[in-house]
Amino acid sequence: MPDTTLQKLTRKNLLHGVRSIIGSELFRHLYVRNKTTGEEFDAVDDGQFSCALVVSSVLALNGLLDRPHATVTTTLKIMQENGWQKINQPKPGAIVEWAAHDSHAHIGFVLTETSCVSNSDHARTPIEHPFTMRDGREPIAYYWHNDLDN
Repeated sequence: MPDTTLQKLTRKNLLHGVRSIIGSELFRHLYVRNKTTGEEFDAVDDGQFSCALVVSSVLALNGLLDRPHATVTTTLKIMQENGWQKINQPKPGAIVEWAAHDSHAHIGFVLTETSCVSNSDHARTPIEHPFTMRDGREPIAYYWHNDLDN
């Protein structure tokens, strides 16, 4: 029976998890099989396309999403279906979205007022970086869940 005198500190736990994944190779591979052809492959290409897997995995671990997902489109869709809403300003714990580059969208976490954590396609692991991406892209949206208010 759960202890009703305790309250989970969702944002604090989420931010701890985000800091903990920096440099992790946990998200470098997501092996899948095409049900039609039987072909097996790495859906995130050795970590090059792991940003959605990183974000959705940490959210799922913290009870803020149903399960990990491999694409930004699916992750954002499921987030919005589960109470995530756009906000105007970044705040620690929020999800940040950048515009697509070479047809690949990108998402990560707001860590501080000046930094984010997202998967690096070059390092192929989550890294801490400024809001402006190396290629000059600025954030186009931020998302917040009310469970992060505690």
